Amino acid sequence: MHSPEWHRLTEDEITHIIRVFNNQFIFEHTEDALNRASIIIKLCNDREVKVATTAFYNECIRMNVYMNKRDAAYKIKEDMDAGVYGVDVRSDIYTYTSIFSDTNAKTSEDLAQLVEFYDEMLSRGIEPTELAKKPLIKLARNVGEHRLLKALLESPEAEKLTTLHAATAARMLSNRAQAFIAEYDVDGAKSQLEQLLMYHIPKDTRAVPFSPGYS
Repeated sequence: MHSPEWHRLTEDEITHIIRVFNNQFIFEHTEDALNRASIIIKLCNDREVKVATTAFYNECIRMNVYMNKRDAAYKIKEDMDAGVYGVDVRSDIYTYTSIFSDTNAKTSEDLAQLVEFYDEMLSRGIEPTELAKKPLIKLARNVGEHRLLKALLESPEAEKLTTLHAATAARMLSNRAQAFIAEYDVDGAKSQLEQLLMYHIPKDTRAVPFSPGYS
């Protein structure tokens, strides 16, 4: 028998592991997944592992946001923009998507804080995607911020839903349909539901997605 072949993890592999745990939390809502992700990050810090990729810090932001550690998440983004992690690490659309995916955001005050980041993103010329707008649309609908909701629904899409995984696209269309209903826009809701019929939605088997994108 051959003995296992060990190797030092690459930056991409470390990022991938944390991403899997973040996605596991979204699918299973278990704190264990976040605890495992935080252990990986702590080990990197303790051993002074230098990671110089934007994707890694985006996943760190996601983890802190899910753990309701907003200040820590925002500090990571601030350090990214300040060049603390190297010249190649800068905020991108996935950085903002990670910030917006705040499952603990429930109030108008929470929404106002996220909108500040949304405005900052636009001022930097970063086009919003449906993945980025999805949690903002849902939160705006829940707190009754109808002007913002209308603006988000009318803003241009940076990507076509057809390029996304079927289940992800279906969830976004459903989210948009509910938002149009909240706006009493029957035609808008009907348009989203008609598109929804195009997708075959697979049975949810609680499998953790391994794709580099976000669910």
